Amino acid sequence: MIPALAAQGFHVYVPDLLGYGRSPKPNVSYSISLQEQTVAAFMQAVHVSRADVGGWSMGGWVAMKLALDHPEMVDRLIVYDSAGLYFPATFGPELFTPSDPAGVRKLIAILTPKPRVIPDFAAEAMVRKLQGNAWVVNRSTASMIGGRDLLDFRLHDISQPMLIVWGAQDELIPLASGEAIHRGCRSLCWMLSRGAGIWLLRSALSRW
Repeated sequence: MIPALAAQGFHVYVPDLLGYGRSPKPNVSYSISLQEQTVAAFMQAVHVSRADVGGWSMGGWVAMKLALDHPEMVDRLIVYDSAGLYFPATFGPELFTPSDPAGVRKLIAILTPKPRVIPDFAAEAMVRKLQGNAWVVNRSTASMIGGRDLLDFRLHDISQPMLIVWGAQDELIPLASGEAIHRGCRSLCWMLSRGAGIWLLRSALSRW
């Protein structure tokens, strides 16, 4: 996705959210509000006053909240299978911190409609990696479940042009959430991929 965007002339920044990837892991709440503040601080640090902002899953939630709280920083929005609205989950928070290979396979089966077979050694390595960051994930999910940062009643205030991309077979964040964002926002474009789950990583800006 990054090379495709760069080829279209975009200067692409892809920061890891606080607590994930190579970003620091301080003893904080890891709430959506904190992640939004971190993204805003990152943009200020690299001297980007305005940008097209996109996010996938939790990152989409952060992107929409940034557009609401700091509209002067966001030109356009792109969200992929985004969290941020209430929906009755069919899974518990432990899904994201599997403790054995079976749990890893369950997570991947939810993330993609056609999961590949994962050998035991790879699944065990994933368990070690995911468990190493489990405390961050647990704080993130606890904050999200708490509901303080939900956007259900704020969508109508998003004024930026917005592209919504959704996998019709997403079992993690239901298509109904994407449809609710579609109904709630004023200026947007909608794109549905019928053969994909939440791992929908495709450049859609050519349709923008």
